[in-house]
Amino acid sequence: MRFTLSHFLSRYAICNLAADEARRPAIVTEGGLPPLISLACSDDVSDMKAATATLRGLCAAPEARRAIVVAGALDAFSLAAQCEDDVEVPREAAAALCALSLNEENKLDMARAGIMHDIVALAKVQSL
Repeated sequence: MRFTLSHFLSRYAICNLAADEARRPAIVTEGGLPPLISLACSDDVSDMKAATATLRGLCAAPEARRAIVVAGALDAFSLAAQCEDDVEVPREAAAALCALSLNEENKLDMARAGIMHDIVALAKVQSL
């Protein structure tokens, strides 16, 4: 996926802002999830890693977990789980999926999305 420079920089700005825990709710409520999800689906492993780590951080908040799944993050986490170029990317995906699975509605969506294959594959990898 290719971004214009302004799209790219604004997505990274969201990643940077998410480092401040106080700003995380605004990222979720003000439309920051779709740009992060699109960055997490990038062909560039550095972009994927930054966005997946940011989404994982957002997953720590129970009140954000449902919104993250509804926004379409499961596809991004599936891609991240399969990344072989950087061990940190699937590790971040595994942590995010673990947090998301704490929400009952998310469990159903995760089963329907077919992400169980990725979760089981991550569970079998000993280097993570």
